[in-house]
Amino acid sequence: MKPPETLPGELFLLAFDPRKGRLTNRSQLGYVLRAGALNELYLRGHLLDVDGKAQPGTNAAGLDSVLSGVLEQVSASTPKKWHHWVRKDARATFHAVRDQLETDRVIKIERRKLLGIFPADRITLRQPQLATRLASKVGGIARGRQPLSRVGAHDTALAAILANSEIRVTLSGKDRREHKKTITQLTASAGPVPAALRKVIKDAHAAASG
Repeated sequence: MKPPETLPGELFLLAFDPRKGRLTNRSQLGYVLRAGALNELYLRGHLLDVDGKAQPGTNAAGLDSVLSGVLEQVSASTPKKWHHWVRKDARATFHAVRDQLETDRVIKIERRKLLGIFPADRITLRQPQLATRLASKVGGIARGRQPLSRVGAHDTALAAILANSEIRVTLSGKDRREHKKTITQLTASAGPVPAALRKVIKDAHAAASG
């Protein structure tokens, strides 16, 4: 088993509730995973922020299929705002991350169909402690349990994306309110992606209520 080392894989684990044995936030998880992929590429210098838009940076080799797929999309397009890329093909990104984690034997998928028609896959973690340990680390960062100056760029981005999502397994609504200052600092430090994710989720709520 190969534990995830990139932001999309780690965010997938953070959406899993070990106590209930199920994946949460499925309706918006694709957006969160897209944000993770974009932020990973941004951290590595493969994507740049130019006037609030994502543009290709350094050439990339050896990326996994999730990251390379997102990078190819951005590289083949005219420059667009980050929130466009967070929203783009979110469902496909969810499936790509899920399948990658299955291949790496991090998760197990029981493929079923309700009434013989509708997919109702059951996803479980092969080692639930992976999610528990990761949640403890990221939750501590978001709650300001260590100076942000000592938090690396990868973990800063991970905590910022999680805090700007609606995944409640690690951070409750109360946590987000009580540690708003720390979350604001994390969001600013992580670059343009976490704020773009927040906009996409806000727009999704507005569309649903409208």
